[in-house]
Amino acid sequence: MDEIRRLQAELYRAFVERDLATLAAMPARVAELRSRLPAELAGSDEFAHLEGTADLGAAVATGRAERVDTELARLIDGGVFPGLSSNTLRRLHLHAVGGRMTPAQRAALFTWLAVATHDHSETAEHLLPYAVEHARAAVRVAPDGDVHLPQYLVLLATLLLDSADRTRTAPGWRKWLVRPSIRPLAGADADQAEAVTVLERAVAEAAEPGHAYWAMAGIELARLYRRLGRDSDSRTAGLTALRGHAWRVLLQSHTPAAAAAVGRAVTDAMLVARWHCEDGDAEGAALALDACRGLILHSANEFRDVPTRLTAAGATDLAQAWREHPGRLDDVPTALRRATLDHLTGPRRLLDPPPLPEVRTALRTLGADALIYLIPGTAVLLPASGPARIVPLPELGTPPSPGTDWPEAATRDLGAPGGSPVLDAVCDWAWPAFAAPILTRFADLDRPPRLILVPMGDLARVPWHAAHHESDGYALERAVFSYAPSARLLCSVAARLRPQPDPAPVLLVADPPTSAPPLPAARAEAQALLALYPEAHRLGRLPSPDGLGRPQEILDWLATHPGGRLHLGCHGTVVLDAPEESSYLLLAADERLTAEHLLTAPAINPAMVVLAACNTAVSGRGYDEAFSLSTTFLTAGAATVIAAQWNLPDEATATLMLRFHEALRTEPPADALRTAQLQLLDHPLTHWAGVIHLGR
Repeated sequence: MDEIRRLQAELYRAFVERDLATLAAMPARVAELRSRLPAELAGSDEFAHLEGTADLGAAVATGRAERVDTELARLIDGGVFPGLSSNTLRRLHLHAVGGRMTPAQRAALFTWLAVATHDHSETAEHLLPYAVEHARAAVRVAPDGDVHLPQYLVLLATLLLDSADRTRTAPGWRKWLVRPSIRPLAGADADQAEAVTVLERAVAEAAEPGHAYWAMAGIELARLYRRLGRDSDSRTAGLTALRGHAWRVLLQSHTPAAAAAVGRAVTDAMLVARWHCEDGDAEGAALALDACRGLILHSANEFRDVPTRLTAAGATDLAQAWREHPGRLDDVPTALRRATLDHLTGPRRLLDPPPLPEVRTALRTLGADALIYLIPGTAVLLPASGPARIVPLPELGTPPSPGTDWPEAATRDLGAPGGSPVLDAVCDWAWPAFAAPILTRFADLDRPPRLILVPMGDLARVPWHAAHHESDGYALERAVFSYAPSARLLCSVAARLRPQPDPAPVLLVADPPTSAPPLPAARAEAQALLALYPEAHRLGRLPSPDGLGRPQEILDWLATHPGGRLHLGCHGTVVLDAPEESSYLLLAADERLTAEHLLTAPAINPAMVVLAACNTAVSGRGYDEAFSLSTTFLTAGAATVIAAQWNLPDEATATLMLRFHEALRTEPPADALRTAQLQLLDHPLTHWAGVIHLGR
């Protein structure tokens, strides 16, 4: 890879310096390099780009030298050049001033010059003013409507602030190198003041959250307000900027693209949330944390039943256009999505997380006492009544994982009689870090509090309900725990009012025939459940099956049995950051029911989905995206989901599930799961702690 990059750098220099001989010889040199490279490097995108650029250079060298300026601009559009010499920078400046380019290309070249000159200024302070002037030139020459103008403005503001900082900290006479002025410190103040104006203009130029640089410009403005002590303005600007991340995901044409668009969303959300926590604003912190959680789920949820909502809003033409794409959400064109969002975002504040009154309504509907966000060092607590609170949790940091990734270590030997020492250590750590300080806040209740947790980042790996203390026992002995991907989805689930058939129809799927190892305990589990549900529809390896257990059989049953209960005993798989299928259930004939398919399939309305399968609560697209089989079932319309945080031992899971269904006859799902787990506290944690409740 180093050889590819060295040749690429030489090729770029040849373009910049009009070295026609080097350009003419470059295709042969690239071909010679190909013959020496391993196949995977020769087939890489980077090598393909090198080959294409070399061919272009040869064409320029053999009679079309007048195109160098245009081709140079094209290369600039493709990325940043390697570090070049000061002489080369001067030549590039001549190209920017007098070369044959469009205004947009010229602005891009000035921007690159600003970045490159700024890099050189790290060792040569006198170049910093030139970097600032190059950035000013980029802003000045950018044409009206240039989508990159907010980006250029952010760069200019960044350089102005660096100039101000370096002027103030430079020793003695070197201040005049950084800021050539009679009064350099006054100039530093002027640079900082100008940076505010420039960033406010960047946000104004972006104009709306759908702009590619809305979030970036808004976050940088919020940072600057914070630096200047304008804390209230900083918090407001930060929350407003986060709406841009939601827009970018909502506008993507398919799920993998939406996952890529999440990008810096969580980092920005955590930053803004920290500001709110520092200022004692718990409600604002919750809005920030929720603004960039589960955005792919939010996109799918908001785009369900769009024609009805558009018709109600008076946009009948848009509603008809949407009906012309009756297939998957991924098939709806981006332009139609944008037009729809333009129509629906204003009155409904579709891009904003639910405010505290809406969350309280959802909590009361669900019979819960609080929704709690967990971030390192802090809990943000939204109660069903009373003010939101910020709870310092100084011991709440990264879960202990001695030399390894603890979920894998915890479940490596599921059959070990003594359980997992690693998981035991994590749960012992979770008591003082989380359970003790949180549970004491509900000590005045005459019943176990009902708590819904939204753990952020790595904290999503921890079974908080299994937090343990030697004398006080487990957290679930003191409270009823549920988990939620976001407040947005929690409010959506709480609002689903639907009649419940009595008795509820049941579908049991047990160990469908696949090439994977069989699951005899899943079959025994389902056969035991037939005593509770003798009229259940049966798929898989069960007596008198109604089918093998293919994905379409399950989806067809769900579509025709609203309010039903689905129990799946099968293999579950997660592939982290996979381009298409990040998690799936392996069903009959090795067919897969994927999280991505559930998200874009027609809505289903089961009362409950029980996923007695490994890793069904594990997100394949990052913890804060919360994109798992459990959450996609919830988004697709399920009211309640029971799922697994790790690999489940076959026999122990069968025991837990049977006890859960027995308790379900007299208790709501979250209580029934708690009852089943309480009956197994003398078993290893790996046998019961990995199963969680989401939804109603």
